[in-house]
Amino acid sequence: MIKKILFTLGGFLLFIALIFGIMMIKSQFFYDKSKIENRPNSFYISNNMEVNKSIEEVYNFVKYKMDDYYLEIDEMHKKFEIQNNDGLIEGAEVLCIEYENENQIIEHFYQVRKSIKNETIQFDSQKSIIYDITGPKRKKVFEFKTYVYFDFEKINTYNTKLTQTIVLDFKNPAAKVIFDIIGKISGNEEVWGTHFNEELTNFGKIIEKS
Repeated sequence: MIKKILFTLGGFLLFIALIFGIMMIKSQFFYDKSKIENRPNSFYISNNMEVNKSIEEVYNFVKYKMDDYYLEIDEMHKKFEIQNNDGLIEGAEVLCIEYENENQIIEHFYQVRKSIKNETIQFDSQKSIIYDITGPKRKKVFEFKTYVYFDFEKINTYNTKLTQTIVLDFKNPAAKVIFDIIGKISGNEEVWGTHFNEELTNFGKIIEKS
């Protein structure tokens, strides 16, 4: 009797695992690839704010002044260096370094993919790496892709809706699950959301003061 129950239970668990596997495979390959946030192995966050500046002023500030004010946006920011241009122009390459926490840093190697006047600026890092810096030599902890979007919408002559979206794209759903677990256990997931909102707010205030 016990063997029969265990056999039935084992079969049921195997069936659930099979269904789950099929769903994971389906979600991995069948989605709207034009929208990176739809990927099943992505962490997606977005926020917006109203900036008391014209859309031209906000767009030009993000495009040409980001590297001048990046360190002021948040104390966790360490570097934002445009290496081959004087702004976030298509093709521009950016080395960005920020602290994840007191023990870790993240290095992004961004390239600007799209810049449409008064509409959008998009750049991505195909290799964003988290390093542990507690030892004598830094140690690679995690690697993923990062996509950053700044979108601009005219409210009126003197006000602009600025939207920032960040997508972290992992190699596969398993890596995403591991990232989620680490984020929840460490409490970093809540910190990320708070930090993201504060960062955009600070950025908007800097634009308004310029």
